[in-house]
Amino acid sequence: MRTLLFVFVAVLLAIPATASAQGIPTGTFEFKVANSDSKNKETIKAGIEKAIEDMSFITRPIARGKLEDSNIAFKKLSIKFTPKKVTVQQDNRNPVVAPPDGSPITWKRGDGEKFKVTQIVKPQLIIQTFFSEDGKKTIKYKFDKDYKKVTMSVTVKSPKLSGPLNYTIPYVAK
Repeated sequence: MRTLLFVFVAVLLAIPATASAQGIPTGTFEFKVANSDSKNKETIKAGIEKAIEDMSFITRPIARGKLEDSNIAFKKLSIKFTPKKVTVQQDNRNPVVAPPDGSPITWKRGDGEKFKVTQIVKPQLIIQTFFSEDGKKTIKYKFDKDYKKVTMSVTVKSPKLSGPLNYTIPYVAK
């Protein structure tokens, strides 16, 4: 009986304090951008140009401007996990605070535009989807096994674009 108790205690001690029952951590994680600012801006710019390449010369500059305004190379990410909500903040912008189960919320961007947002959290992955009249934006935050690195992959789809906007930016723990 003592051996069984010892094994049980040893197993409990081996589980990291930040892990929840679903394998999702609890706590706050801070990340800084891994690439140079200019490299990230070029990555986003290349994605935008690909998404608008087949548009007319009249609508292309309008679409480019809107996409440049809403797709920014953020320098830092702050992500806080709790059992009932996950908070994701890019730089000092309004944080997205939503349940991890995909229940929709209304979120207001700094410029006042409102979006419906869903957030699904799985071990090592957050999937946020922003819905607007123009289309949808999906951001996937893929973590490494130690939550020391995260890759932010963005996809913007709209019937107004000639194709999706895609780009990826890596972040590392602060």
